[in-house]
Amino acid sequence: TITRALGPAIGGFLILSVGLRWCFTFNAVSYGAVLVALYTIDRSKLRERKLVRGPNLVRAGFRYAWRAVDVRRLLALVGVVAVFGWNWVVLMPVYASESWQGGVSLYGVFLSFVGFGSFVGALIGARSIQIEDRLLVRSTSLLAGALAIVAFAPNVAVALIGLFLLGLAGTLVIVSSQTRLLVQVDEDMTGRIMALYTVRFLGSKPMGGLL
Repeated sequence: TITRALGPAIGGFLILSVGLRWCFTFNAVSYGAVLVALYTIDRSKLRERKLVRGPNLVRAGFRYAWRAVDVRRLLALVGVVAVFGWNWVVLMPVYASESWQGGVSLYGVFLSFVGFGSFVGALIGARSIQIEDRLLVRSTSLLAGALAIVAFAPNVAVALIGLFLLGLAGTLVIVSSQTRLLVQVDEDMTGRIMALYTVRFLGSKPMGGLL
C-alpha cells in the first residue's frame, strides 16, 4: 500500500520527464526483481502439503459455498463491490482529464491519495483484533459514500478527500471480507473458497468496466 501511494506520484513525474515508452520499459524491468526472488527461494525449506485430488472437488467447493449462508453472502457482497465499487481505476484518467481538465500530474496525485487511503485502511485492519460483521458493513457503506463524494465533488480538494476515503474503505472491505472467510470456512475448504473469492472479485471487475 505504501508503493501504491508513492508509485503514481513517481509515475506521473516520469511520464512528464521521459515519456510513456520509458515508463513501460521501467515497469517491465522491475519484474526482474520478482523473478530473481522466486528463483532464489530454497524449496527444501518449504512446508510440504499433501494434495488431495479427485473428480468432484470443484463441485464440492461450489456446493459448500452455496450451503454456507455466511460464505454465500460474503461472496455475493464481494461480487457487488467488484462490479459497482471497484472500477474507479477505469474511470480515473477520464475523471482527471474531463472533470477537472487536469493532466498526468493530477492523475498521479489522485492515485496517490487513493494509495494513502489504502495504507491507512491496512493499518486499521491490522489493528482490529477481531473482524466483526459491523466492520464490513461500515467499510462497505463508507466505500459507497466515498464514491458519492468523488462523483459530486465541487472542487479538487473535496475530490481528494473522497479519493482518500475510497482507498481506505476499499482496503477495509478486502481485508475484512477475506478475514471473515478464512475464519468461517472449514480448513479443508479454505483453498477452494478463496479461489472462488478471487474469481468472484477479479472476474466481476471486467463486468463493471463495461458498465
